[in-house]
Amino acid sequence: MYIKSFDISIISLPFLSPIYYVDRWLDRLDSAILRLGDGTHFGYAEVPVTCAPNVSPKEIQKTLEKEYAPKVLGSSFSAAHELRDALGTLAERPIPFGAVEIAWWDLAAKMKGKPLHEMLGAPHVLQEVFTSVDRPAGEYEDIDVNAFLDDVKSLADAGYVHLELKVRPGWERAMLHAVRQMLPGLSLHLDVETGMREKHVMSLCQLQDYLPWMIEQPLAADDFVGHADLAGMLHTPIGLDESIVSVNAAKTALRLGGVKCLKINPVRVGGMEAVKDILTLCREHGADVWISSPVQTGIGASAALAAGCLEGVTGPFEYHDPKRYFAEAEMAAATWLPEPVREEDGLLRIGEGVKE
Repeated sequence: MYIKSFDISIISLPFLSPIYYVDRWLDRLDSAILRLGDGTHFGYAEVPVTCAPNVSPKEIQKTLEKEYAPKVLGSSFSAAHELRDALGTLAERPIPFGAVEIAWWDLAAKMKGKPLHEMLGAPHVLQEVFTSVDRPAGEYEDIDVNAFLDDVKSLADAGYVHLELKVRPGWERAMLHAVRQMLPGLSLHLDVETGMREKHVMSLCQLQDYLPWMIEQPLAADDFVGHADLAGMLHTPIGLDESIVSVNAAKTALRLGGVKCLKINPVRVGGMEAVKDILTLCREHGADVWISSPVQTGIGASAALAAGCLEGVTGPFEYHDPKRYFAEAEMAAATWLPEPVREEDGLLRIGEGVKE
């Protein structure tokens, strides 16, 4: 496959209302979009600001243009490992390499007229979907709790198999008590997004009273030992998301023990081959795997959807309905991803097709 074009652009889509990610409020989605071309077909990848803490799409753009493009443009790669070999040590930097590798896979699929999951060697899977619910912007005392609960109930009624509730210090037990009173049988897990520390251990223990499937990323992203120690104190499984930034990070988390679920973001860990390597590690350690697909455009979400078809992925697909986040003028960015379909059992499911 000859790479004739290597283009990176930045898109910026305003949110209908601000969203919180890790330690900051975002009023817009900024993403670096990479497009590789062979002269006829194009493959795409996305690095959104929401894929990892402290990611700057503009810095990713500069890195790709200055360091990666010169080694890729005008060269041919018939397999993903050839791309890795050609980039040498640059392939050890997961996010920029992940973007190039995913765009290469997408281009290869477009050239053959196949869906991306098929190029990855995965069967077509109709995936059940879950989504996340966070507190609205503003001070806690000003939040319209009834509107929040109405949002939770409408999503549960819509057919999502599971909900991820964002937990913040100060937005935890009272919120969960209200949710459980309203929907006692709701399947849910709690995402802390690195927001707690050792001083919050008692709070984390109390969160188990609300029967979450897991507590996701309670401590800092680099605190693998802290998560392993915490797992010994809880009967609720711990899952890691922001911690899993590479194959080596996944290996560290699994070997230290205690962690029962990894959420893998394809671009954050270094591309599709890295996803496959992590899936192998998780099978060896008996850990569940979910694909992390944050709020982003349909470009990034479609790559995540394809990764969700791979053998070893055990969780539902993380779907964010663009109508919840963007005005109609920005909706075109989501057209890459098919809408979930509600089936006879009342659950939403989503499947992948070919997009050019």
